[in-house]
Amino acid sequence: MARACPAAALTRPLLALAEDPQASESVRAIAVEAVDPGAGQEAASRILELARGSLPDLVGAALAWLWPGRLATADMLGMLPRPHPDRLASGWGFLRTVPQQLQPADLADALAWAGTTIPGSPNHDHMVLAVRILAWAARTIHQGAASTSVAALKLAEALLLLARSEAIDEHGLPLDELRDALAADAAVRRAIGRRLLDQPGAVEDLVYARAAQLGLFPRSDAAYWASQLLALPAESRDRDADSASRGPRGRA
Repeated sequence: MARACPAAALTRPLLALAEDPQASESVRAIAVEAVDPGAGQEAASRILELARGSLPDLVGAALAWLWPGRLATADMLGMLPRPHPDRLASGWGFLRTVPQQLQPADLADALAWAGTTIPGSPNHDHMVLAVRILAWAARTIHQGAASTSVAALKLAEALLLLARSEAIDEHGLPLDELRDALAADAAVRRAIGRRLLDQPGAVEDLVYARAAQLGLFPRSDAAYWASQLLALPAESRDRDADSASRGPRGRA
C-alpha cells in the first residue's frame, strides 16, 4: 500500500525497515521503493548508502529511487548491481530500465561504461545492458552533446571490443536490437564503419566478419564503400576491395 500511495509520514519507518539487516532483501527493496519520491536530502543520503551495498535487489531499488534525479549517470553506472541469477526482481528490473531513461547528454558516460564492460565483465546481465547501450547510442548519436565524430569514434571502439569478445556468442544478447539501430541510419553506420576501418593496424578477419554480422557493412552500402576505397588505410583497402566486389558481408 505504501508503494501505491507514498506518504511523507512513512519515510522514517520505511527507511528503518530498508536498513534492517534482519529483514529479507526483497522486503528491504520494497521498503525503498515505497519511500516518498519527494523525501528530502536525509532520505536520499541514506538510500545512497544502500545503493553502495552488496545486495542486488536492494541496490537496484535504491538506484531506481535515486536516478536520474538525484544521482549522476556516471555514478549510477559505477554502482550497477549484478542481479541474482535465479530471480527477476529489483536488481534485474533496474538494468532493464536504464536504456529507456538515458538522455543524449549521457552518451559519453554510457559509452565509456560499455567500453569497459564488454571486454572485462563475466556478468551476462551487464553484457546485455552494454549491447543495449550500444544500440541506444547508435540511435542517439546525432543528439549528443559531444560532436558526432567523437561519439562515432567511441561507438566504433566499443563495437570493435564487442566483435573481439568471445561473449558475442552468448545466448540472449540483444544483437538484433543493435543491428536494427545501425540499419536505421546510414550516416551513423558509415561513420562508425569508417572509424573502425581507420583503426591503426589491420582489423583481424574474424573481427571484421563479426562487425559485418552486426550490420555495420550491409550490401546496401557496397557502392558507398567502393567510392571510399582510396581514402582507406592500405590494410582496410585491400579487404574492402574484395568485399565491394562481392558486396559487403552482413544483412541487405
